[in-house]
Amino acid sequence: MIKETLKLLCQILTLALVYFLTGNLCNFIGIPFEFGTIIWPPSGISLAAVLIWGMRVMPGVFIGAFCTNLYFISQLLGNADLLACFTAFVEALAAALQVFVGVALLHRLAHFPNSLASEKQIGLFFLTAMLSTLISPSISILTLTLTGQLSTHVALSHWIDWYMGDLIGIFIFTPLLLIWFYPTQHFARRRGVVSATIVITFLLTLNLVFYEFKEENKRVELEFEKDVLAINAKIEEQLFAHLNALKAIESFYAASMDINRTEFRAFVAHLFKDFSGIQALGFDQFVLDSQRIDFEKRIQQEGFLDFHITEHDANKALIPAAKRASYVVVNFIEPMNRNKKVFGFDMMSDPLRQEVLNHALNSNTITSTPKI
Repeated sequence: MIKETLKLLCQILTLALVYFLTGNLCNFIGIPFEFGTIIWPPSGISLAAVLIWGMRVMPGVFIGAFCTNLYFISQLLGNADLLACFTAFVEALAAALQVFVGVALLHRLAHFPNSLASEKQIGLFFLTAMLSTLISPSISILTLTLTGQLSTHVALSHWIDWYMGDLIGIFIFTPLLLIWFYPTQHFARRRGVVSATIVITFLLTLNLVFYEFKEENKRVELEFEKDVLAINAKIEEQLFAHLNALKAIESFYAASMDINRTEFRAFVAHLFKDFSGIQALGFDQFVLDSQRIDFEKRIQQEGFLDFHITEHDANKALIPAAKRASYVVVNFIEPMNRNKKVFGFDMMSDPLRQEVLNHALNSNTITSTPKI
């Protein structure tokens, strides 16, 4: 009795371990397509194991499937939370139910055990596999969709991947294992020929899968590069448009002797209409320290009584700018209601902006600066 119990325990653990190892091998070598694979050996291995050892090793299917799914989901989503455990539990139940139904159908419809030699026997084997394999992908994909882990828009394609992976796994691995390990003489005479045929079929299928996978990756990379080029062109187009807006302001100042805020507001209003995406337009004035008091008084006389040249303190609060040789002050800025805080800000007070502004002054080129 103890010997039989230990034997059963070893069979269950062996099945669970083989399920886990072969399942993760598929994930490791790059066959997976997020949820489901093109070839899923555990489906065929578990069906063959239950046919050989009996229904008593069914716990091995559940344990192997649960551990495999939990590990895969945790790797895919980055954690193994309660939802991941629930999903793995449901998928393991679905995998075990699929094997149970597959074995029952093989016994009832295909009258297994038999030699799988006649066209009828082979056809019934394939039919029962196609019917039973509907179970796991249907329950699993439904669970993933209902729990929000999978979009309904891609549910069907993932169901097909899952179904085909299980089906191919059964077509290849179940006959191969039955031929070598089923306790009967039905398969003894044909082991070599059938095994060679199945192995060759498997290798050809695997080669086809990797070829398709490689071609799909190439297609995705080409699409990605195409999208990147399109986005890059769009960004360049927007940048040139914004540069044109700056050049328009430059020309506006070059053609005018004295510009007031009303004129500046009216001018840039047209630029906001013509150039989408611009958040603000302004003019920063270079002020020497010897000009600071007069500059501040002039702005205060325009109605901005609290105006001072400002800078950020350590907490990013605005304070009067420290004394320095020169300042680059935000003098005109529109829309004013959204940008009052930067009005009067000394761009040279920020070390990063100071470096960029000095580069622009020395090189006489347009240069981008960090956000204020």
